[in-house]
Amino acid sequence: MKLLDTVVLIGAIRENDRHHKKAFEHLKSLERQDVYLPSTALLEFDLELKAHGYTIEERIATFEDLAALIPPEKVLPLTPTSLREACRLESEMSYFDAMIVALAREHDAAVVTTDREIRKRVKWEW
Repeated sequence: MKLLDTVVLIGAIRENDRHHKKAFEHLKSLERQDVYLPSTALLEFDLELKAHGYTIEERIATFEDLAALIPPEKVLPLTPTSLREACRLESEMSYFDAMIVALAREHDAAVVTTDREIRKRVKWEW
C-alpha cells in the first residue's frame, strides 16, 4: 500500500513547481488499487491554500478539479489508533507529518513524499 503525502497535492497543482510532473503522476496513481490519499493530506492542503492567499473561489475550483482525480473511496480516514500514535509522534515532528506517519505505520504503507521528517520514520518513495 502507498499513501500520498500533501506534497503530492501541492506539486500537482503548481505548474512551476520543480516536482509538478512527478507529483501529478503520483496523483494519477490513485487509479491503482493500492494507492490512497490520507484525509489529513486534504485538510493540510486546504490550510496551505489559505495560508498562501487562495480565495474561497480559488479553493472551491481547486477542489472541484481534484474531485475528478480523487475518488472518495481512495481517501483513507484517520482512526483512533492512528491518532493515538500521532499524539506520541507529535513531540518529534509536525502535527500533519505525525498523522501521515501514524497512518503509514498502521497500514504498513510506504509514503510518497519528499518530506525528510517523514522519510526518516517510514518506508517512502518519490
